[in-house]
Amino acid sequence: MPSLLVHALFAGGISVIGDGGHRSGLRKQRREGAVWVDGQGMADDEIVDLRSHGGPDRALSLFAFEHYAVLQKMFSDTAEPLIAGSMGENIACQGGTDQDFFIGDIYRAGDVVFQISQPRSPCWKLNARFGLPHLSKILQEQHRAGCYARVLTAGFMSAGQAITLQSRQEHSCSIAAFWEQVLCRRPDLATLSALANTAGLAEEWRVRLKDRIRWLKALQV
Repeated sequence: MPSLLVHALFAGGISVIGDGGHRSGLRKQRREGAVWVDGQGMADDEIVDLRSHGGPDRALSLFAFEHYAVLQKMFSDTAEPLIAGSMGENIACQGGTDQDFFIGDIYRAGDVVFQISQPRSPCWKLNARFGLPHLSKILQEQHRAGCYARVLTAGFMSAGQAITLQSRQEHSCSIAAFWEQVLCRRPDLATLSALANTAGLAEEWRVRLKDRIRWLKALQV
């Protein structure tokens, strides 16, 4: 795995996204110096939609800094700049993408120990922010959506610090490979079952995958 760094940290308050006046915590500001992180996330980070964001399994949002260069080439005319932090992430990671982060991975950055818990499911608010109607779908399909993590050990984290892999379980699955299975119309049931039973996977996703397995099995009857 390439050397991983915290490129930048972001947290923020609530603002309005799109023409409909929808409130969102998507517009985060860069945080300098040591930032406190605990089981509920990053200090001073505000969440609006608690059904889709926040909570112990989604305490931190990670997004690859390298993705921005690709997105800038794909979309030359956007309502707002595609720059670090604009995807609403807490941690812009340098040196690793969705191919490199695996469900259940445990990392340390500064004092903070965190575990990758699930892929990020980008929503329509990203589309509204950048004026790109299909952005969220493209991020999913191209495996550039990022991921969430739960915090195992609270502490301080700073930009520029190394993100070091502490442990990776055998037979785990990268975030990119996870999306390949989830987006497949007829996935292999054994593979899907293995995903559902991956240690460290958020319970919400575990339930969703098991529900889908039951549905697919019913089609075979």
